[in-house]
Amino acid sequence: MEKSLFTQEDIDLAASRGITEGDLLEQLEIFRRGTPYVRLLRPCIAGDGILKIEDSEKSELVEMYEEAASQGRLTKFIPASGAATRMFKNLAWFCCQSPEVDLIVLKKKHPQDEKIRAIWEVVENIRHFAFFEDLEGVMAKDGLNIEKVLESGDFQTLFVYLLTERGLNYSNLPKALLKFHRYKDHQRTALEEHLVEAAGYSCDSDGVCRIHFTVSPGYRKIFEATIDRLKAKYEGSSRVLDVGLSEQSPSTDTIAVDANNQPVRDSEGRLIFRPGGHGSLLKNLNELNGDIVFLKNVDNVVPDSKKQPTFLYKKLLTGYLVKLQRRIFEYLNLLEEPSVSGELIRQIEEFCKAELNLDLRNIENAPPEKKLKTLQTLLDRPLRVCGMVENRGEAGGGPFWIVDYDGNISIQIVEMSQIDKNSPTQMIILERSTHFNPVFIACGLRNYKGKQFNLFKYRDPRAVFITTKYMNGRELKALEWPGLWNGSMAYWNTVFVEVPQEIFNPVKTVNDLLKEAHCNN
Repeated sequence: MEKSLFTQEDIDLAASRGITEGDLLEQLEIFRRGTPYVRLLRPCIAGDGILKIEDSEKSELVEMYEEAASQGRLTKFIPASGAATRMFKNLAWFCCQSPEVDLIVLKKKHPQDEKIRAIWEVVENIRHFAFFEDLEGVMAKDGLNIEKVLESGDFQTLFVYLLTERGLNYSNLPKALLKFHRYKDHQRTALEEHLVEAAGYSCDSDGVCRIHFTVSPGYRKIFEATIDRLKAKYEGSSRVLDVGLSEQSPSTDTIAVDANNQPVRDSEGRLIFRPGGHGSLLKNLNELNGDIVFLKNVDNVVPDSKKQPTFLYKKLLTGYLVKLQRRIFEYLNLLEEPSVSGELIRQIEEFCKAELNLDLRNIENAPPEKKLKTLQTLLDRPLRVCGMVENRGEAGGGPFWIVDYDGNISIQIVEMSQIDKNSPTQMIILERSTHFNPVFIACGLRNYKGKQFNLFKYRDPRAVFITTKYMNGRELKALEWPGLWNGSMAYWNTVFVEVPQEIFNPVKTVNDLLKEAHCNN
């Protein structure tokens, strides 16, 4: 019955993306089955799931980081393929209004409207943005003087030149290519800030700094040209920028369905495929062939004057990961010995519970042979050390103790969409949370024998997201794979570390670029 849903043309179209008919049927089954909620047990807080690095530990951890860096073990991984559309949603809304709509009048009529206030803030501070000179230039090419446009109150024209192909096209470009920060003699994009940042903390003994960006296919050539220009600017006799690029694989795309879970088609009768979310990038990370990889969002960068806390805590988290790896690798080698003492097993059990937050209830009364095998399995997994900041009202995921679908207790980064908001108990636990996930993660991707983990073995395939989208006025359901730092890392060994708020300075809206953290002083 299900096979009849797909024509040979459907199957051929999917195959061109690297998707099989079996994959299509599996996706339909996921839509029909739905996604289970995560069961929150309690929030992770300082001293219970989140550790604090003491001042007395810092020098040792920095030394461990420096040794790993000098050995060329580090790579920085930046998901940078997303467009900046959401950054400018308020300005885009205003552009869509009738030309007769006057922003000044709107401001007077609705002084407390957050959207209007945000738009007006951009107008008032337009000269302070790093992209102002570029905007002034593209308008001048069409005979428009930006100062006269501002004076006339024709803000729609201003925003059209900022957002669309008529000018800078900022609403459609990847965030990495937008100018974020102003310096005395130049401006920097987010991409350039990431390169400068990587050069500041991740070079090996030969001066090689490794950094990898995921990019969208339509902008790969622009990325390549920009990187070539920046390498010429920052490389020298003692420093080499080894920059890699990869694209989100079309094999990770998913079909869209209607409210009845039937495949949705376009006007020509073809299946509609959508990107599978940032969880699709697990494939890119898996193929990176990295050792220690530092994962960070593309919009979380600051100018040079604010970089030192970021450098320090990247070193501390990486050092802590190396410290844990040394213990884990030592224990795994000892567990391969012909004879393993009961005392060693007890020592490893204590380490797993105290340092890795692992749930060992199911082997408490097990015979030594089962304990040994279980401990080997639990230790021989990818490792991540995740920075957590105190929650100050940011939307997004946070750290929680959860009970998984198999009844095991673990610490996980949980997104709001994974929580049952109709459950009073779950909402009480959510409201007690104290920390937020800033996507500041050191990842250990090789095992104790130096071999790459197959990261897909440690993903929870049930932790998918089903979302509602709209296309041409039509409602449809979209499927996203387990989030890169959520379900895709569900079975990694995980440690949460408190990091200061000052390392978390994302640019979610254009107005964020006006915050003190993005001012170069």
